[in-house]
Amino acid sequence: MAIIGGGSSGLCAAKYAFESGFQPVIFEKSAHFGGVWSPIGQVWSQMHTNVGSYLSSFADFPWPPQSPLFPSSGDVFNYLLAYAEKFDLLKHVRFNAEVIKIEQPSNDDDNDKWQITLSDQSVESFDYCVISTGFNSRPILPQYPNQAAFKGKILHANDYDSNDEELKGKRVVVVGCAFSAIEIVTDLVGHASHVLNLFRRPYLIFPKIIRTKCGDDDEQNNVKVRPIDTFFFNRHCYYDILSKRDQESLEEKRKLFKQLSPIQTDPKSSPPSLFIDLDDSSSQDSYFKTNNKMAISEDYMRYLSEERIETMRGEIEEFKANGIVVNDTFIEADCVLFCTSYGIETKFFDAQTLEKLHFDSSNPLNPLVLYNVTWPHQLGHNLAFCGLFRGSNFLTAELQAKWIFKVFSGALQLPDESVMRAAIEQDVEKRRQNPHAQYPYPGILVSDRIAREFGAMPDLEAMKERDPTLYGYLWRGPFLPQHFLLNDVNGRQFALSEIERINERLERDYSLDEAKNISIQNFKY
Repeated sequence: MAIIGGGSSGLCAAKYAFESGFQPVIFEKSAHFGGVWSPIGQVWSQMHTNVGSYLSSFADFPWPPQSPLFPSSGDVFNYLLAYAEKFDLLKHVRFNAEVIKIEQPSNDDDNDKWQITLSDQSVESFDYCVISTGFNSRPILPQYPNQAAFKGKILHANDYDSNDEELKGKRVVVVGCAFSAIEIVTDLVGHASHVLNLFRRPYLIFPKIIRTKCGDDDEQNNVKVRPIDTFFFNRHCYYDILSKRDQESLEEKRKLFKQLSPIQTDPKSSPPSLFIDLDDSSSQDSYFKTNNKMAISEDYMRYLSEERIETMRGEIEEFKANGIVVNDTFIEADCVLFCTSYGIETKFFDAQTLEKLHFDSSNPLNPLVLYNVTWPHQLGHNLAFCGLFRGSNFLTAELQAKWIFKVFSGALQLPDESVMRAAIEQDVEKRRQNPHAQYPYPGILVSDRIAREFGAMPDLEAMKERDPTLYGYLWRGPFLPQHFLLNDVNGRQFALSEIERINERLERDYSLDEAKNISIQNFKY
């Protein structure tokens, strides 16, 4: 069986393929495994993850003790290297093997097999195929009038390097307000002479580390210190607040967002270009009607208050030789760095196959529509996708891999064709109605749905009565890959131990002085 892509999802897929009795072949187009996390990947050297290492891990392979809670790109690569070595996965990888075509030939003998053509024109056939090329595999660089006349440097986030000498002491315009843009803006401080962040519409920007009071009755003034994703990425926050549209939930969101971004939501404190009026919930420009997008950075708001970065709302109208024009204003620039979007790799599929995948090239946030982000319903049950939706993480990709190989091995059947088709049609309609959703498939919802498909979803209702402490960990605590080992006889004890350890770790009280000294560099796993 073939796996296309040797990133985190591809390695995970290979692990479960081998454990299910298959001999997987990973086709990796580069000379390195690891995808975006490889030494030649798309992330810059000083980048740290936006979510804690709890989510950037696989269920049976936690990070070593004292690992950074927000690992650097190098830390993540070393984690994947250790994972690959432990499960002997690199023997399955063919490096420098670029796939240029994937098709089902028309002859009767091999009609259900997938034929794979490589860039050297060699062809192989496989009974099963998993696409794990990653969601951010193809950078998209926008085009503007007179762009060729610009004498400076034009980059995409994909090409950014923290130590780029050509940017040292230069005037850099960073276009975009999503995760990579916000982080690159802060990374440029002290390296570039001037950093301007240009965006059409601001995102709410939250810090990576949240410090909250332990309670009014705490006489010691202790605080809790938690990674931002444990606020959002838990079942209580998603199911009870974020996924609901009633007035009470709206008030809960407003309260939560104001707590996490107090400056940006206060008209007296925020720069006009960044201000978001959370009290406006009725106008068409309301934050809650424009996909309520968010980004995460530990330093952005601090650098803004220190006037080390500048922000501007608008869009490039045209390029000039030495800068750009925005809102009829000329802005000098030596480099324009686009943190706009990526596309998935689809060049190996023909137009007919892409149509069956409901592919929309105009929608980089939601280009494919599959059954539970994994299965196409018109291409047989021997093709699956792993880690190819926006917001995918190690946890969700691992659940996909487990599900895929239970189906491929015959241990599990997919739902009836009509069920899959109806679900896909519903998601196609959702995409049509809301094409710009930042996360079309919320990670918690998708993960729980996939886990239910193959019996890995814990029975939360029964747990609520039987073990309220464990239920509290699973409902209000961080969303962990070990949640989905609780139904596994061999993995349950390990899962219980990890869930308890991590929850107790995050519930620790810190003194004010201790909390102030915690940073993304020294916050440990």
